[in-house]
Amino acid sequence: MKIKKILVVIAIFTLVFPLYNNILGSTIDDLNKQLKNIQTQKQKAKSDLADVDEQIQQDMYELTDLKTDVEEYSIKLQIVKSKVDAVNEKIEEYEDALQNSSQKYNSAEELYKTRLRAIYENGIPSIIEILLSSKGISDFFAKMNVYTSILEYDKSLVGNIQGQKEYIDFVKKDMEVQKLQLEQLKYDVEKSTKALEDARVAQEKKLEELQSSKSKLEALTQELASQEKEASNAIAEEVKKMANVDASFEGQFTWPVPGFNIITARYGVSYSPFGNVSTHTGTDIAGAGIFGTPILAIESGTVVKAQYGNTGYGNHIIIDHGTSTVDGNNYKSLYGHAVTLNVSQGQKVNRGDVIAYVGSTGYSTGPHLHLEIYKNGVRDDALKYYPDMKLIHNY
Repeated sequence: MKIKKILVVIAIFTLVFPLYNNILGSTIDDLNKQLKNIQTQKQKAKSDLADVDEQIQQDMYELTDLKTDVEEYSIKLQIVKSKVDAVNEKIEEYEDALQNSSQKYNSAEELYKTRLRAIYENGIPSIIEILLSSKGISDFFAKMNVYTSILEYDKSLVGNIQGQKEYIDFVKKDMEVQKLQLEQLKYDVEKSTKALEDARVAQEKKLEELQSSKSKLEALTQELASQEKEASNAIAEEVKKMANVDASFEGQFTWPVPGFNIITARYGVSYSPFGNVSTHTGTDIAGAGIFGTPILAIESGTVVKAQYGNTGYGNHIIIDHGTSTVDGNNYKSLYGHAVTLNVSQGQKVNRGDVIAYVGSTGYSTGPHLHLEIYKNGVRDDALKYYPDMKLIHNY
């Protein structure tokens, strides 16, 4: 991957130039922070995207189960409705049969009552009357049998129809109970079906929201990948700029603060300015009235860093002087604790140009210029480059 290659290049550059963490231009520092922030956001977006994908899969399984349940309950509801319809049809049949039985019962009962009324009004014929009206013994028994059979038949008919009516009424009532039970079952199934359907709709809505989130995360991931590429390219460009400074010096630097030659701390000396012993990384130049004195570029070059801020160096400048035509080495210089800066990053400066003014910003014990010189990326003793300079050492 290109990004990894760029990061590897940056890592190698860091190994080759130990001053990287301390003096690289603020642009590169800022770009590296941006790149790290972008990569963190990109990693989080990928993680969130994976979580959303997993949730979508899980919800799709749940939605499938809900759809199956809805289908099953829909079928069950249709079956229950069919049973209710069948029971209603049966009840109608029994109501018709009961109506018919009632009519038959009423007809038979009316006939029986009419016959009894006639007997009551005319009197019950005695055996003597039947005997006298008979033509013979055979006719007598025949008439007796007919008369008795008619009365028994009428009575039996009424009884049978009454029994049939009671049976139909019993069955009808039983069917009514079954109907109520089926109606309750139908209500329960309808309620369950609606609940499942509502759950299915909610699940589908949730899936739509997750799909929307997934699309946004995918777009964010692509955007962050684009930003990551841009930041990496910007870092590469800054590194390239610093590696291709076209200035060159001839082996002799000019003094950065003319008229001031008191050295209050030199390179490599251990001292304790704030209670903690540390090794000094440069040369401190001071003197009475030095505050606000112009700081000169010790050699021509390109300003690779011009930063305001409450860092250890305070407001400071770094200039890349390019490769020496004398010894072939690359040189850079750092000017720390300035009160104000007179140049900006990327600006070309000439030897002796005013680049800043002496101050006491950052970790400083008083107004002075903190000067560092780097040879091929490694700090070197600045005083080595001023062998003829008359200096007063006060440390």
